Amino acid sequence: MTVACVTAFWSWTAAATSAGTQGNGLQLVVPVQGGLVGWCMVYQTPNRSGAKCPVVASTNRPIVAESWSYDSHPDLTEVVALTTSAVNAVSVPGGPSSVLTHAEAGLPYDLRAAFVEMPGGSANAHRPLLTPLAAGGQPIAGLSPTSTPTGYFLQSRAWKRPGHAPRGACEISATALPGLTAQSGRVVLHLDSFSGLIGRPFLSCVDTQFELNDSPLDAGVVLDATHPGTAPAAMPDMKPLPRHSGVFQALGWDGRILGRRTHNAWLVVEGGSSVEQRLSVLEHLHATVHA
Repeated sequence: MTVACVTAFWSWTAAATSAGTQGNGLQLVVPVQGGLVGWCMVYQTPNRSGAKCPVVASTNRPIVAESWSYDSHPDLTEVVALTTSAVNAVSVPGGPSSVLTHAEAGLPYDLRAAFVEMPGGSANAHRPLLTPLAAGGQPIAGLSPTSTPTGYFLQSRAWKRPGHAPRGACEISATALPGLTAQSGRVVLHLDSFSGLIGRPFLSCVDTQFELNDSPLDAGVVLDATHPGTAPAAMPDMKPLPRHSGVFQALGWDGRILGRRTHNAWLVVEGGSSVEQRLSVLEHLHATVHA
């Protein structure tokens, strides 16, 4: 475990250290909710787990996203940071040293992670900004981290049963499956493309939340965010589902997700009570991309 001391000036003076890699993890997953661009990040530490969605990685934002926790442990404040490959370390204001970033198996495109721990903490305390540092120790200029930068929101419209999904850029329809009911969803009205992003991010153009035997599931149509209409990249941690040609299993927001390619898009299903239930719903869905 790498340990580096920095000083944080909140309502106290405290030592911040690297949390190391044991028991920590950070991965990117496909965003399913209609209107989201980029990825969702899913993280875990020995004290907590969580997710932040969406996150958009660009070269002008060296720290892509941060997740702070004040109360998962009574005497500990944790920071999980997602950074670009340019960031060798992060520091807390006032600190003479730094906490190294590192690669994670679930992070593509040379993105990196930092796990920082600080004794004490209060939800009402002023949150300091982490400073991204290059390999030589000098600060890296750029915009502050945020979940979704301005300009990366797609106009969408929500609906709820007994209403029906409005017509938009994409559509999800279902053939008869006993017990399957569409409950709500979100539809993107017009597609747009996004440039200046790192790697091959995703764009969800529609999602529908279903119920099957009292289990909630969410289905979405996911495109390439830079060039909608071209085949999107492979889903993170994607593997073929045994004995089901063309169906893949990947990491999702709340566990595993199933998907298949259709119309240069991913048609995906997450949630539910089992792989078999997700597969049953996926086999009864059809995706249409209008634009």
